[in-house]
Amino acid sequence: MRGAKQRRYNDRITLRTDAAQGTAWLDETETRLNAIAPGWHFLATYLIAYIDRPLLIVPRTSGALTPEGSLHRKGRGFVLEFSPEDLQAEDRNGPWQGDPDAFLVHALARVMLACQGLDDDTPFTGARSHWRSPADFLAVTLTNIFRSETDPQATLRGSASDDAFDPMDGDPGAFHADHRDLFLRVFRRQEHVFWHLAQAHYASFNPFNDIVTNLSLRELYPSRRRGGSPETLARAA
Repeated sequence: MRGAKQRRYNDRITLRTDAAQGTAWLDETETRLNAIAPGWHFLATYLIAYIDRPLLIVPRTSGALTPEGSLHRKGRGFVLEFSPEDLQAEDRNGPWQGDPDAFLVHALARVMLACQGLDDDTPFTGARSHWRSPADFLAVTLTNIFRSETDPQATLRGSASDDAFDPMDGDPGAFHADHRDLFLRVFRRQEHVFWHLAQAHYASFNPFNDIVTNLSLRELYPSRRRGGSPETLARAA
Protein backbone atom coordinates (compact mmCIF):
# COMPACT_ATOMS: atom_id res chain seq x y z
CA MET A 1 0.00 0.00 0.00
CA ARG A 2 1.77 3.12 -1.29
CA GLY A 3 2.31 5.82 1.31
CA ALA A 4 0.85 3.54 3.96
CA LYS A 5 0.65 4.66 7.56
CA GLN A 6 0.04 2.24 10.36
CA ARG A 7 -0.50 2.19 14.09
CA ARG A 8 -0.34 -0.67 16.57
CA TYR A 9 -3.46 -0.90 18.71
CA ASN A 10 -2.06 -3.78 20.75
CA ASP A 11 0.34 -6.67 20.13
CA ARG A 12 -2.15 -8.39 17.79
CA ILE A 13 -4.26 -5.62 16.21
CA THR A 14 -2.72 -3.21 13.70
CA LEU A 15 -4.42 -0.31 11.87
CA ARG A 16 -3.09 0.53 8.40
CA THR A 17 -4.18 3.17 5.91
CA ASP A 18 -2.90 4.82 2.73
CA ALA A 19 -1.87 8.37 1.99
CA ALA A 20 -5.36 9.29 0.75
CA GLN A 21 -6.99 8.38 4.06
CA GLY A 22 -4.14 9.79 6.12
CA THR A 23 -4.10 9.85 9.91
CA ALA A 24 -7.78 10.86 10.17
CA TRP A 25 -8.92 7.27 9.54
CA LEU A 26 -6.34 5.96 12.01
CA ASP A 27 -7.57 8.37 14.67
CA GLU A 28 -11.25 7.59 14.02
CA THR A 29 -10.77 3.81 14.04
CA GLU A 30 -8.60 3.87 17.16
CA THR A 31 -11.23 6.04 18.84
CA ARG A 32 -13.89 3.47 17.91
CA LEU A 33 -11.85 0.62 19.38
CA ASN A 34 -11.24 2.59 22.57
CA ALA A 35 -14.93 3.50 22.83
CA ILE A 36 -16.18 -0.09 22.60
CA ALA A 37 -13.66 -1.59 25.00
CA PRO A 38 -13.21 0.59 28.08
CA GLY A 39 -13.14 -1.20 31.41
CA TRP A 40 -16.89 -1.42 31.93
CA HIS A 41 -17.73 -2.72 28.42
CA PHE A 42 -16.74 -6.22 29.49
CA LEU A 43 -18.00 -7.94 26.35
CA ALA A 44 -15.84 -6.08 23.82
CA THR A 45 -12.87 -6.11 26.21
CA TYR A 46 -13.03 -9.91 26.41
CA LEU A 47 -13.47 -10.25 22.64
CA ILE A 48 -10.28 -8.31 22.04
CA ALA A 49 -8.43 -10.19 24.79
CA TYR A 50 -9.23 -13.55 23.16
CA ILE A 51 -8.03 -12.52 19.69
CA ASP A 52 -4.67 -14.28 19.68
CA ARG A 53 -3.82 -14.05 15.96
CA PRO A 54 -2.80 -11.01 13.90
CA LEU A 55 -5.68 -8.75 12.87
CA LEU A 56 -5.04 -5.98 10.34
CA ILE A 57 -7.78 -3.32 10.07
CA VAL A 58 -7.77 -1.26 6.87
CA PRO A 59 -10.17 1.24 5.21
CA ARG A 60 -13.04 -0.37 3.31
CA THR A 61 -12.33 -0.74 -0.41
CA SER A 62 -14.87 -3.40 -1.43
CA GLY A 63 -18.62 -3.07 -1.72
CA ALA A 64 -19.26 -5.38 1.23
CA LEU A 65 -21.19 -3.84 4.10
CA THR A 66 -21.49 -6.94 6.27
CA PRO A 67 -18.93 -7.97 8.91
CA GLU A 68 -18.48 -11.35 7.19
CA GLY A 69 -18.04 -9.79 3.74
CA SER A 70 -15.52 -7.28 5.07
CA LEU A 71 -13.46 -9.88 6.95
CA HIS A 72 -10.83 -11.96 5.15
CA ARG A 73 -8.32 -14.55 6.28
CA LYS A 74 -4.68 -13.84 5.49
CA GLY A 75 -2.18 -16.52 6.46
CA ARG A 76 -2.85 -17.34 10.10
CA GLY A 77 -4.41 -13.94 10.68
CA PHE A 78 -7.25 -11.73 9.43
CA VAL A 79 -7.85 -8.51 7.50
CA LEU A 80 -10.91 -6.38 8.30
CA GLU A 81 -12.13 -3.59 6.02
CA PHE A 82 -13.73 -0.89 8.15
CA SER A 83 -14.81 2.68 7.39
CA PRO A 84 -17.18 4.13 10.01
CA GLU A 85 -18.42 6.99 7.84
CA ASP A 86 -19.47 4.61 5.03
CA LEU A 87 -21.44 2.44 7.45
CA GLN A 88 -23.27 5.42 8.90
CA ALA A 89 -24.18 6.74 5.47
CA GLU A 90 -25.08 3.54 3.60
CA ASP A 91 -26.21 0.85 6.01
CA ARG A 92 -29.06 2.38 7.99
CA ASN A 93 -31.45 -0.33 6.78
CA GLY A 94 -28.91 -3.14 7.09
CA PRO A 95 -28.46 -5.71 9.86
CA TRP A 96 -26.83 -3.26 12.28
CA GLN A 97 -28.80 -0.15 11.23
CA GLY A 98 -25.81 1.99 10.39
CA ASP A 99 -24.18 1.44 13.79
CA PRO A 100 -20.40 1.25 13.20
CA ASP A 101 -19.72 0.11 16.77
CA ALA A 102 -22.07 -2.88 16.43
CA PHE A 103 -20.55 -3.70 13.04
CA LEU A 104 -17.05 -3.59 14.52
CA VAL A 105 -17.99 -5.71 17.55
CA HIS A 106 -19.65 -8.28 15.27
CA ALA A 107 -16.48 -8.53 13.17
CA LEU A 108 -14.29 -8.81 16.28
CA ALA A 109 -16.62 -11.56 17.54
CA ARG A 110 -16.10 -13.50 14.31
CA VAL A 111 -12.32 -13.19 14.68
CA MET A 112 -12.43 -14.24 18.34
CA LEU A 113 -14.59 -17.27 17.54
CA ALA A 114 -12.12 -18.36 14.86
CA CYS A 115 -9.16 -17.88 17.18
CA GLN A 116 -10.84 -20.00 19.87
CA GLY A 117 -11.99 -22.78 17.55
CA LEU A 118 -15.66 -21.81 17.88
CA ASP A 119 -16.24 -20.83 14.24
CA ASP A 120 -18.54 -23.68 13.27
CA ASP A 121 -20.13 -22.66 9.95
CA THR A 122 -22.23 -25.81 9.54
CA PRO A 123 -25.58 -24.55 8.16
CA PHE A 124 -28.61 -24.78 10.42
CA THR A 125 -31.79 -26.30 9.08
CA GLY A 126 -35.35 -26.10 10.31
CA ALA A 127 -36.31 -23.74 13.13
CA ARG A 128 -32.82 -22.26 13.44
CA SER A 129 -32.18 -21.67 9.74
CA HIS A 130 -32.55 -17.89 10.21
CA TRP A 131 -29.37 -18.01 12.32
CA ARG A 132 -27.49 -19.64 9.39
CA SER A 133 -24.80 -21.40 11.47
CA PRO A 134 -23.49 -21.72 15.05
CA ALA A 135 -20.76 -19.16 14.33
CA ASP A 136 -23.25 -16.63 12.95
CA PHE A 137 -25.57 -17.26 15.90
CA LEU A 138 -22.78 -16.60 18.41
CA ALA A 139 -21.47 -13.51 16.59
CA VAL A 140 -24.93 -11.90 16.55
CA THR A 141 -25.58 -12.92 20.16
CA LEU A 142 -22.28 -11.44 21.34
CA THR A 143 -23.05 -8.19 19.53
CA ASN A 144 -26.53 -8.13 21.11
CA ILE A 145 -24.87 -8.45 24.52
CA PHE A 146 -22.63 -5.49 23.69
CA ARG A 147 -25.58 -3.39 22.50
CA SER A 148 -27.48 -4.14 25.71
CA GLU A 149 -24.45 -2.98 27.71
CA THR A 150 -24.51 0.31 25.83
CA ASP A 151 -28.29 0.72 25.89
CA PRO A 152 -30.42 -1.51 28.17
CA GLN A 153 -33.45 -0.65 26.00
CA ALA A 154 -31.78 -1.55 22.69
CA THR A 155 -33.80 -3.63 20.25
CA LEU A 156 -31.97 -6.94 19.87
CA ARG A 157 -31.26 -8.53 16.52
CA GLY A 158 -33.10 -11.80 15.95
CA SER A 159 -31.43 -13.36 12.92
CA ALA A 160 -28.16 -13.55 11.00
CA SER A 161 -29.65 -12.05 7.83
CA ASP A 162 -27.32 -9.68 5.96
CA ASP A 163 -30.22 -7.92 4.26
CA ALA A 164 -32.13 -6.28 7.09
CA PHE A 165 -32.42 -5.86 10.83
CA ASP A 166 -34.82 -8.53 12.11
CA PRO A 167 -35.85 -7.81 15.73
CA MET A 168 -35.70 -10.69 18.18
CA ASP A 169 -39.02 -12.46 18.70
CA GLY A 170 -40.18 -13.56 22.12
CA ASP A 171 -38.75 -12.91 25.56
CA PRO A 172 -34.99 -12.18 25.59
CA GLY A 173 -34.92 -13.61 29.10
CA ALA A 174 -35.86 -17.03 27.70
CA PHE A 175 -33.25 -16.92 24.92
CA HIS A 176 -30.72 -18.95 26.92
CA ALA A 177 -33.26 -21.73 27.47
CA ASP A 178 -34.27 -21.88 23.80
CA HIS A 179 -30.64 -22.26 22.72
CA ARG A 180 -29.07 -23.88 25.76
CA ASP A 181 -27.30 -26.56 23.70
CA LEU A 182 -25.37 -23.94 21.72
CA PHE A 183 -24.21 -22.09 24.82
CA LEU A 184 -23.23 -25.32 26.55
CA ARG A 185 -21.22 -26.25 23.45
CA VAL A 186 -19.12 -23.12 24.07
CA PHE A 187 -18.81 -24.15 27.72
CA ARG A 188 -17.60 -27.65 26.82
CA ARG A 189 -15.09 -26.45 24.21
CA GLN A 190 -13.72 -23.26 25.78
CA GLU A 191 -14.82 -23.09 29.40
CA HIS A 192 -12.59 -20.12 30.27
CA VAL A 193 -14.04 -18.09 27.38
CA PHE A 194 -17.58 -18.95 28.51
CA TRP A 195 -16.91 -17.81 32.10
CA HIS A 196 -15.50 -14.49 30.93
CA LEU A 197 -18.42 -13.82 28.59
CA ALA A 198 -20.79 -14.59 31.46
CA GLN A 199 -19.15 -11.81 33.48
CA ALA A 200 -20.48 -8.99 31.28
CA HIS A 201 -22.52 -7.88 34.28
CA TYR A 202 -23.68 -4.53 32.91
CA ALA A 203 -25.49 -6.11 29.98
CA SER A 204 -29.27 -6.28 30.34
CA PHE A 205 -29.15 -9.23 27.90
CA ASN A 206 -26.55 -11.92 28.55
CA PRO A 207 -27.61 -15.53 27.92
CA PHE A 208 -24.19 -16.79 29.03
CA ASN A 209 -24.85 -15.33 32.46
CA ASP A 210 -28.42 -16.66 32.34
CA ILE A 211 -27.05 -20.18 31.78
CA VAL A 212 -24.85 -19.82 34.87
CA THR A 213 -27.74 -18.44 36.93
CA ASN A 214 -30.28 -21.08 35.95
CA LEU A 215 -28.22 -24.28 35.70
CA SER A 216 -26.85 -26.29 38.58
CA LEU A 217 -23.24 -27.42 38.88
CA ARG A 218 -24.40 -30.93 38.06
CA GLU A 219 -25.97 -29.71 34.81
CA LEU A 220 -22.85 -27.76 33.89
CA TYR A 221 -20.51 -30.63 34.72
CA PRO A 222 -22.56 -33.81 34.02
CA SER A 223 -19.49 -36.01 33.50
CA ARG A 224 -17.76 -34.98 36.72
CA ARG A 225 -18.57 -36.24 40.16
CA ARG A 226 -17.72 -32.79 41.44
CA GLY A 227 -17.59 -29.84 39.10
CA GLY A 228 -16.26 -26.33 39.40
CA SER A 229 -16.29 -24.70 42.77
CA PRO A 230 -19.44 -22.87 43.97
CA GLU A 231 -17.24 -19.82 44.44
CA THR A 232 -16.39 -19.82 40.71
CA LEU A 233 -20.04 -20.23 39.80
CA ALA A 234 -21.16 -17.41 42.09
CA ARG A 235 -18.39 -15.13 40.82
CA ALA A 236 -19.47 -15.61 37.20
CA ALA A 237 -23.12 -15.09 38.06
